[in-house]
Amino acid sequence: MKLKDLIKDLIGENIINGGIGVLELRYGNCVAVKLDITRQGDLKIRHRKTREEHKLLQSTGLKGTYFYEANPLSQYVEIYRTELDLKILKLEQKRLSRVVKNSNPIPVGMAAHANGFFMTLDEFDNLGKETTEKALRDLKMQASQGEKTPIEVGSVWNHVSNKGAVSSVTVKQIRTRDDGSHLVNLLLNPLSTKKPRTRTVCDSKVNQSKTSYELKGYAQEASCECNHCYDKYMGRQWSNNLREKLKTAILYGTKYKKYEPLLGASRDVLIDHLMKDLRNRHPNCESLTIEDAANGKHSVKFQIDEIIPRAEFQKSVNVNKVDEWTRVFNFKNIQLLTPTDNYEKGGHVQRPEDWVAFYKILPTESAERVIIESRLSWIERRVKKGLDILDVEREFCEIYK
Repeated sequence: MKLKDLIKDLIGENIINGGIGVLELRYGNCVAVKLDITRQGDLKIRHRKTREEHKLLQSTGLKGTYFYEANPLSQYVEIYRTELDLKILKLEQKRLSRVVKNSNPIPVGMAAHANGFFMTLDEFDNLGKETTEKALRDLKMQASQGEKTPIEVGSVWNHVSNKGAVSSVTVKQIRTRDDGSHLVNLLLNPLSTKKPRTRTVCDSKVNQSKTSYELKGYAQEASCECNHCYDKYMGRQWSNNLREKLKTAILYGTKYKKYEPLLGASRDVLIDHLMKDLRNRHPNCESLTIEDAANGKHSVKFQIDEIIPRAEFQKSVNVNKVDEWTRVFNFKNIQLLTPTDNYEKGGHVQRPEDWVAFYKILPTESAERVIIESRLSWIERRVKKGLDILDVEREFCEIYK
């Protein structure tokens, strides 16, 4: 069967989906060709090695193998063939049911017959359905999840963060979703004097190439791209992305002009505002620069924080309120906090009068445009990855695109 016809069959049976760059031809670990798959099952070459490079790869003696989303395509073909076998089995059962009454026993296979084991058609149908569907579930799970780290409730291991901090990790709870993916509650107990904290990780298919807290095939729930987690954390994920860009612009001047309409002031004015507020709260920081504050020259790294937090607008229809987001990221709603102060503040408003100051910030058309372009770009990137978008995102596109 030609590759194109095979892909169409796999899509027709909902075993794989279309997407950008999801199909690769590899020789060992080297990708020779990368292809897009349309929803109709058509193939479009996205990237190809030169003819000389391709010949060189072939001369290595390695066998070219197709991969779909980091897994060998042969795994999905095996699923397809198993499902075909199931259909044939059901058709054969229907044929037999026309000539054999339901109450009459029939032999199940030659070995069963030789050993005197017999079943009625109902028993045969139920057994075939149960065992075949279980095999399919196991096979699909294996193909979609890849090599996941095996865990169970009570599993314990050590995790070393990017900063070198060591924590003991314990699995407290595992919840199974309808699609077979799992949410795992972890307890992180730092070996330092810091307080224990909890984290939740997800092992959905989209995380098969990721690692979180030493767990292969897992990602933190709050940053996971699967439909389950994204529905809950979409506003946070998008605003985190924009916030990091604003932070880089403030600290290093990177693309500051692009974000200046949203921040509402020149970089010099914004930095002067942040440092003046910081020195009022920490008089011993008089000689500190913003670079020193952000890099920990004052014993701790100060963190950029929103006075009225983003959490107030990350849920439901609030995430589409562009004018509110222009206020959130305006320089008058930004402050520098120590990690301890920021942790204690969390996603809460500390003083009622902060709301008064918040609504004195007047949205501008240029600030709104920065928010709109950021959201549309975020949604477009998700679509290009072949991921679903939410109804609230479709509504945003209908309004602003």
